[in-house]
Amino acid sequence: MRPTIVYVHGNGNKVRKDLLERQWNEALFGQDMPDSSRMAYWASLRYAQPLPDPAFDEMDLLPVSSLEVAPPPALESQPQSAPGPAGVGT
Repeated sequence: MRPTIVYVHGNGNKVRKDLLERQWNEALFGQDMPDSSRMAYWASLRYAQPLPDPAFDEMDLLPVSSLEVAPPPALESQPQSAPGPAGVGT
């Protein structure tokens, strides 16, 4: 028997139960896991309506890493050796 993950959300109104559970699955595991997780959803006990579904996920607007969007560093040319002080090595 596989373990079941039970999520318990915090205080305050939330989006609908199935969306909240899917968001948490994707955030933690990178995929929806409906057969392996459950959401202990109680926002409906305090609020008449869930929060509206977001039109988009703000996280999709952010780069995953600053390294992914940064241009590669410019290659610095090797400095040519400067002449030494006058009279040295002559």
